[in-house]
Amino acid sequence: MALSQRRYISKRSPDYTMPSPGRQTSGMAEGQESLWFGLGRVVWFHADCPKGHHTVDAAWHSRLMAEVYSGRLDALEQTWRVWTELGEGLTENQWSTATRCPGWTVAALYAHHSAFPRDMSAPLPSSDAVGDPVTAGELLRWFNAPEGVAHMMAETIADQVVSDAAEHTRRELIDRFSVHGPRALQRLRQADATLVVPWHTSGAVIMLVEALRIVLLEATVHLLDVQRALDHPPLVPPSALKDTAQLLAELAPAVEFIEAATGRSTHSPLPVLR
Repeated sequence: MALSQRRYISKRSPDYTMPSPGRQTSGMAEGQESLWFGLGRVVWFHADCPKGHHTVDAAWHSRLMAEVYSGRLDALEQTWRVWTELGEGLTENQWSTATRCPGWTVAALYAHHSAFPRDMSAPLPSSDAVGDPVTAGELLRWFNAPEGVAHMMAETIADQVVSDAAEHTRRELIDRFSVHGPRALQRLRQADATLVVPWHTSGAVIMLVEALRIVLLEATVHLLDVQRALDHPPLVPPSALKDTAQLLAELAPAVEFIEAATGRSTHSPLPVLR
């Protein structure tokens, strides 16, 4: 049966568990198939399958992951290019403009986010890091929990960013995007989407295809911070906006988000990030 003819039920929830061998998937009609995404794995379920499920052909899975991975790299490349072009035209007064991030100027935001292309331009590990990889959503929920890094380390991170901005010239901050950025993207394009790498400051490990979601979110949110501070229109690549919006929606409690988004409740689950 061709892929376009198959009927799927998407199982993206982190609470969804794989059926044990020999058990029919709950709620599936006889002969109905299901596709489950999770931690970079794609798994088939079929009610008539003797074992209850079997893995998708490895080549098809690899193509799917590669396509998603490539799309996120393209979006990140476009977004970093906007950072570069914007920075090239800033006056000193604009670099010193306060942003909606308390205590952070435009220069501080450049210093903060430009650490990603700078650090990501280093060689990638040649093999998977040890441990069970987390998703982007899981990592961000942990990071933004009441006792997570976003809250407990906020002042320390802010001080480091302000110092970084003061210690480097505007040219050096721009070069992190225009010089280190392309180098980082080239290394990433040569890597496997499912390579498991450590995520700094967390102790967690994550697949590159999922890690890119967080980097792209950071690039998008902070670019909007800069553009709003400068009274510029919010010009962000559509693919970056789409991926960021999807990830933020995944972080919100599903029922509360659906009811608020459709006007059925006045209780908003937002914000989901600090």
